[in-house]
Amino acid sequence: MNKLLLPSLFAAALFGFAACNSSEHASAIRPPFEKLNVAANYFDVDAGSGGTFSLENGTRIIVPANAFANASGEKISGKVKLRYREFHTPADVIAGGIPMSYDSAGVQHQFVSAGMFELLASSDGENLQLAEGKTVEVQMASFREDATYNFYQLDTNSSTWSYRGTAEPIDNEVKLQRMAKAGIPVRPARPRQAGKTEDVFKFEVDYTAFPELKLFEKVLWKYKGEAGANDPLKNEWIFTEKWRQISIARKAASRKIYTIDLKSRKRSFSMEVEPTFDAADMATAMADFEKNMLAYDKMISDRAATDGWLASQADILRSYKMASLGVCNWDRISNMIMAGKLNTLKADFVIAGVDKEEERLSIYLVDETEGSVRALPREGWEKFYYDPTHVNKIIAVLPDGKTATFASKNFSQIDKQEAFTFRLDKVETEINSIAALNDVLKRS
Repeated sequence: MNKLLLPSLFAAALFGFAACNSSEHASAIRPPFEKLNVAANYFDVDAGSGGTFSLENGTRIIVPANAFANASGEKISGKVKLRYREFHTPADVIAGGIPMSYDSAGVQHQFVSAGMFELLASSDGENLQLAEGKTVEVQMASFREDATYNFYQLDTNSSTWSYRGTAEPIDNEVKLQRMAKAGIPVRPARPRQAGKTEDVFKFEVDYTAFPELKLFEKVLWKYKGEAGANDPLKNEWIFTEKWRQISIARKAASRKIYTIDLKSRKRSFSMEVEPTFDAADMATAMADFEKNMLAYDKMISDRAATDGWLASQADILRSYKMASLGVCNWDRISNMIMAGKLNTLKADFVIAGVDKEEERLSIYLVDETEGSVRALPREGWEKFYYDPTHVNKIIAVLPDGKTATFASKNFSQIDKQEAFTFRLDKVETEINSIAALNDVLKRS
């Protein structure tokens, strides 16, 4: 690891698919409500020129020219209608009816989603596909910041997910620019541990002479600019130069990237960098991050009363170039089974006046701590499992479109029993919107 020599220093403040069908996915997607589903956004695009389309939450859909073809592979001209919708909350996942289990080497795992979307295209009532060699980039708004999520697409014929790749999240620059104009501080960036083989550097400073620079003592800097003249790895001389001034400032419209400007008596150097930490310092960095996040969340909550867009717009975007249309998901596999903290039992579910053999009865376990939704089909009740250290709740969608719940507080009744009957309470509230379903989940 290289070190920059800084005998005299001034610093600015720092941290304050198998191809998807473009049909209605009747085989894989089974919404439990007859009259409720996640609403779609529609965009008209000229097939010959393409275009960029945006949602209020920050999502961007980037369509290149001549991107669409019919079932025979012939390119389409004229107007194409895009149908796009997103799924972020447990209520979205339940109402959408999209499967959230993943088979890996014959073992069924549960997905935890950082956001899911469906993108379809049609022209004159005919479903379209992407033309050969064309991709559509979807920069999806995501409300989960950590980078442990991968990109999957749903094969709607087999109801299985296929891994397609991964990518680091990027900042939602539209929101950051809007926040800057409103004088609102940006969200603290989650600390990142430096990889064992990453090229990083730190400042070598006499902290007794410059105590104000203690803030940077544990930071390992990673170059994030373009390869070329400003890459420290291609400018070894900067590690022997005796720098006398440094200016560190967050890059405009970014939460994680900073600009460092160095000056000596005769030379100067500027670079874009990202702060990272050694494994030994991550616990302290995360503790500081959590503390800062509590203060930040309170500030945002107070501001959201008058600035509603603060909550509706995501801080980050997850970007991927799709080679086929359909349902896609930014997911990670739940670590519940691997963590070995499960309670497993034989379950039965009882709802007064409802036949549990009814085909249109759908039951779900919502793990609020993890943020996952797991469907509970009749054949899985013999081996029902959950994490007792998490906040769990059960919700059933009834044949009449209403719901029944087993509240999180009632999980304490189980107490390591080998068999348990979950007696769900009917909710008389009419579920006529995603907001109404969210409200039922919050109150259960």
